[in-house]
Amino acid sequence: MRELLRILAEPDRDKRIDLVRDIAQTSKASVAGFERALARLPRPWLPEERRGSFEAKLPLWGGSMAEVLETEVVVYVPTDIPEGKLLPLVVASHGSGGTAAGAAAVWQQAAQQHGLIVIAASEQVKNEGHMGADHERWTVASLRRWALLHLPVDPDRVFKSGVSRGGHITWDVTTRWPDLWAGAAPFIGGPRLDPSGGISNLRLVENLVPMTIRDLQGVGDDPGLLFNLKLAFDMLAKAGARDAKLELQKKHGHSFDMRAVDWAAFFATRRDPLPRRIVFRSVDLDEARCHWLRIRKFDKEVVKNDYRPQAKASAWKSLSNDGKKKWILEDSLKHTARVALRFEDDAAKNERTVFIEDERGVKAMDAVFPRELWPVSESGQAPMKVFVQRGKTRKAVAVEEDLELWLLDVVERADPRTAAVVRIPLDKAASR
Repeated sequence: MRELLRILAEPDRDKRIDLVRDIAQTSKASVAGFERALARLPRPWLPEERRGSFEAKLPLWGGSMAEVLETEVVVYVPTDIPEGKLLPLVVASHGSGGTAAGAAAVWQQAAQQHGLIVIAASEQVKNEGHMGADHERWTVASLRRWALLHLPVDPDRVFKSGVSRGGHITWDVTTRWPDLWAGAAPFIGGPRLDPSGGISNLRLVENLVPMTIRDLQGVGDDPGLLFNLKLAFDMLAKAGARDAKLELQKKHGHSFDMRAVDWAAFFATRRDPLPRRIVFRSVDLDEARCHWLRIRKFDKEVVKNDYRPQAKASAWKSLSNDGKKKWILEDSLKHTARVALRFEDDAAKNERTVFIEDERGVKAMDAVFPRELWPVSESGQAPMKVFVQRGKTRKAVAVEEDLELWLLDVVERADPRTAAVVRIPLDKAASR
């Protein structure tokens, strides 16, 4: 466990992955053995003793280009936390030219009223506005990870929020890593449409269907931003979202009024960490994980992340400006991987069937079940046989314990309850 704690404390993601692989290749222990040892450790694993509001310089990994940078961080932790109680967390992002202190201040009153932990980081590179850049996403992911490792955070009540640039970032990270968040509260910021540069996330909006969303937006703001937001919420409604609300505020431009939302109800929301059905869109293998689904390989002839849409000149000229935007979205959806799947258990036969409803743009993927979905029997044997069904074709598949995958999940996601203990290949070639 000392070695695992050392890896958890390592800020560099690339180094963590290398260290995990070393352990997985040399250890003789089973996943269950590691689980028992980890369960004996108190949470958080790397406790931060400070309470109230404090500032810190933290080494946060900002992606392979930015690597690890010393980052200004502001944290608010309630002073009177009962022993063993885990609290909701808000990961906040500031606007253009802003700071961590400003982002955290937006939530100061709510934090005191509702017993929230709040954490925010200042921009690591250029503080000029939303770039849709890799480092912006990974800074948020690193900040969330640090909070779960050091603070008494309930992993099922982690919320993403931000103002202006921070609102854009909120849409970006929640659409790309939807299973990490219970809810999102973006203010005067929205999703991106243009797929060039790999920055489009409107194509991923369907991922937010299970999530609680409260978006505050002044109607006098940028028309392009308003168009994207209305398009996103129309898509969510058509996809069956039940708790996604866009609050358009008539007396506001690039501003908002937080009093429009019942925040007590919002922060009572919990994510479902173990859903039986998953619908997931992705275009990047670094973002191709959602709950117990992992995409390993895209069909490159279908999936395009960074590309320029090409329309026939005659058809393009016939479209209105709004029509052109909708055409770009429809085109990007054609180049986005989409997986829809569910599993059902037959207790009498001791069998599990994974039903593949849709697998557009995917060549290889796995079901990676955590312990609560794959309990160990007293004999230590696999609890059930697994089958994959595509249409009317049902075939048996192999089940493999995967220590490296479990370690990576624990180290990167900081939530052992959802860490995968087995890997079950779902691609067509794996069926037998």
